[in-house]
Amino acid sequence: MKIKLHRIVLVALVATGIVAGWIVSTNQKTAPVTKKVPAVAAKTESKPTTTLPVTVLTNESEVVSPELLVTAVTRWSQPIPEEAFARFRDWSERYLGSAPKDRASLLQEGVLLAEERQRELAALIKSNPERAIELSVPMSVRQALPSEVTGLLEQRIAARGDLEVMAALAEPGKENEVVPTWRLAQIGGKEYKAFVYGRRLGEPTRNHIPLNGIAVNNLLAVNANPVRVLEPEEAAAAKLKAREAICSVSGLPSTVIKQEVAVEVGEQIVFVCRAGHIQALNDRLTQTESGAPGPTPEASAPEASSWTEGQKNLIL
Repeated sequence: MKIKLHRIVLVALVATGIVAGWIVSTNQKTAPVTKKVPAVAAKTESKPTTTLPVTVLTNESEVVSPELLVTAVTRWSQPIPEEAFARFRDWSERYLGSAPKDRASLLQEGVLLAEERQRELAALIKSNPERAIELSVPMSVRQALPSEVTGLLEQRIAARGDLEVMAALAEPGKENEVVPTWRLAQIGGKEYKAFVYGRRLGEPTRNHIPLNGIAVNNLLAVNANPVRVLEPEEAAAAKLKAREAICSVSGLPSTVIKQEVAVEVGEQIVFVCRAGHIQALNDRLTQTESGAPGPTPEASAPEASSWTEGQKNLIL
């Protein structure tokens, strides 16, 4: 009897061991295995990055100098503190806002105001050429005014020409009688007394560079920037002649991102595909004028002056 009991106990123990082993084996198969994996080996979902051309990604319009973007049209609508210019602007608005049959009675007043404005503008070109340029009459206004008035307005200048720097050294005691430095502009066979501001004050003689500005008789206010943004009416007329224009900076179609801008460089009208490229083009032309190192698409350096590069001294 004892032997049978021992056999039963032994069989029970064996069965228990088998069951326990099966349970452990099952748990090992189903339980997750925790394994330390270096971070670089971890699987993460990530979208592939694509490097797009800079001309598409860069928002260059934020770094454009405001003076490049503001045209005569914008300034015309702003307050004008100079009385002669303000009075002429007010008369122009009255004239253009009146009925055609009433304009004849306003003409004489407009001529007198235009004459006064011309005198003031000539003086301003010599004392503050930058402000003189800012007070230009927009093209859209000029085209709508009578010829008796437009003949008294400033002449717009846009061409390649020579900007020559002259200097004189006065004899002792005669310093007040001699202008130490002056400039002449040779444009299209005509000579102007040129007045500059900004960076051009430190520039020596430069030949065959793009110039723009305004003139009254032989007095010329020269824009410090070789690039001028066209007014809306000017840009529309230029676009009719160049329907498939190419950006002068990127080489892409000027309408590639629908931010086309028309600008004037000397006597040429060119297009850029975004506002930021106005600054890029202006900087490139400025570097070329100044003889900065490195080639540019326009030229590697400004042409030498026939007068000999640099300022000159004359003893009077």
